[in-house]
Amino acid sequence: MKKILSLILLNFMFFGLDAKCLNVENSLQSNLIEINETVTDIYPAVAKTEKGYGQEYSIGIEIHGTKTSYSSSITKVVCGGYSVSYSVDYSGTNKYYFSKGGETYYFYF
Repeated sequence: MKKILSLILLNFMFFGLDAKCLNVENSLQSNLIEINETVTDIYPAVAKTEKGYGQEYSIGIEIHGTKTSYSSSITKVVCGGYSVSYSVDYSGTNKYYFSKGGETYYFYF
């Protein structure tokens, strides 16, 4: 009886453990893939109005994205804790703009 119980226990340990290890490994791989897809840096910056007359304004922003010596990529821009829609301003290199509170703000990245 002890031999049968020992064999059943060994069988469960080997085959049951393998299945659990595979599930943990697959789970870790999918988590690593998900994490790698969402990794970005956060760059603090200042956006400014460029009216050229009257009162000029500036506001602090966070630029979420990646930047290297040869390229840059923005995933989102946060102003006042909220994500804002931004656009490329083709009048300058790496120049972008967004509107908030009736003003248009410009920033470089």
